[in-house]
Amino acid sequence: MKIEIDRSLFRFELKMLLLNRISLVQLVLLQGYLVYAFLGKKDPAACDALFWTNYGLFISAAVSSMFAAICAGYVLVRPRTCGMTELLLASPLSVRKLVATNMAVCSVFTAVNLVLHLVLVGAAFRVVPSGAGFYIGLAASLSFLLFLILGTTLFSLRTKEVNQMQGALVLLGMTLWAGGFVTKMKADPAAWLAPSLAAIFLLVSAGLWALASRIVSKEKVVLA
Repeated sequence: MKIEIDRSLFRFELKMLLLNRISLVQLVLLQGYLVYAFLGKKDPAACDALFWTNYGLFISAAVSSMFAAICAGYVLVRPRTCGMTELLLASPLSVRKLVATNMAVCSVFTAVNLVLHLVLVGAAFRVVPSGAGFYIGLAASLSFLLFLILGTTLFSLRTKEVNQMQGALVLLGMTLWAGGFVTKMKADPAAWLAPSLAAIFLLVSAGLWALASRIVSKEKVVLA
């Protein structure tokens, strides 16, 4: 599965995202809120292996969805609503390379901020994620993130009605976070669940990528 990105566009989009004051304010507020709302803050000593399994599988996916919402707003939504996407596709840049570049920007931005979130939680509450359950759950969350970003990127190119995309990603993240709150981080998923989810999301993502040229084309983007 060959994936190529446009390095110039990658640097431009990442720079635009990181130097935008509004996106930085959103990022700082979200990072601060997620640390403040850390589900183990009442008793950090009780953050056992089961807690971290839930954190890797559910909360990491929730946090990633919220960070992806910030990136989507400036990498997917704004260029689409302002007509910049059509201008990019009027150049020799292919749709496939545009999709791969947007995916790369959002994936890097989200993954780095997820790591930063875990570092901030560790610094604030002196807890360190541990256990095989956490890492396997985290792998499933990252696979879900890849599927989510790819699906969102393709959807943004198939319609101009993308204004609610940010809200939908935030709502998804809040729903997953609420699940951890309701279960008090004591859900005991079967040992096969996280690896199965990781494999499923990777396979679906591979299928979407293989069909990307059929799902979107320059003509479909312009006529959407």
